[in-house]
Amino acid sequence: LPFKNFSIFLSGSKTIIFSEQLEIVDLKSDLTFNSIILIEKKNKIEKYEITNAKFYNSTSNNEIINQLNFNEKNSNFNFEFNFNKSDFLLSNVSIKLNKIYLNQIYRFWPENLMKETLFWIDNRMQGIVENLDINFEIKNFKISELTGSFDFKQVSVNFLDSMQNVYDLNGRAKINEDSIKFDLLGGESNKI
Repeated sequence: LPFKNFSIFLSGSKTIIFSEQLEIVDLKSDLTFNSIILIEKKNKIEKYEITNAKFYNSTSNNEIINQLNFNEKNSNFNFEFNFNKSDFLLSNVSIKLNKIYLNQIYRFWPENLMKETLFWIDNRMQGIVENLDINFEIKNFKISELTGSFDFKQVSVNFLDSMQNVYDLNGRAKINEDSIKFDLLGGESNKI
């Protein structure tokens, strides 16, 4: 990300215990921080105010388990990412988000990931995503076993300029490795 400014205020504790072979035997962190980050997005400077962020990590069997929880605007994020203790390679990731407005997704979307999808969402959709839960593994530096789900409500979509908008969509979506299935529970489409 093209950071313009970054400040962080950190407090808490961290303990690392090594074996005689300098392998991590135990690792514990309990850190709290607040941060203000300025990032250039869409040719303007976006301000991210992260409050009461918590970072925890510990060891379990052959993994280092990391959790990061933070609030930004009206959203609460929860990330869990695990590393193998032997090689420190990322093994699996879990992302949970309580609520985000679709017009704010660009603020958190990775810069070079599926730009066309982000452009379509940003220009053709409005509404709210809730209870987002995404899980995936990383093998040989590639994402695999991607699964997840989310609820959506008050969503309006303009599929094509020549079509009527669909609005007030509500439902649940399920994410699999190569698809997203939307179960609609309600909405209006002007009889389309």
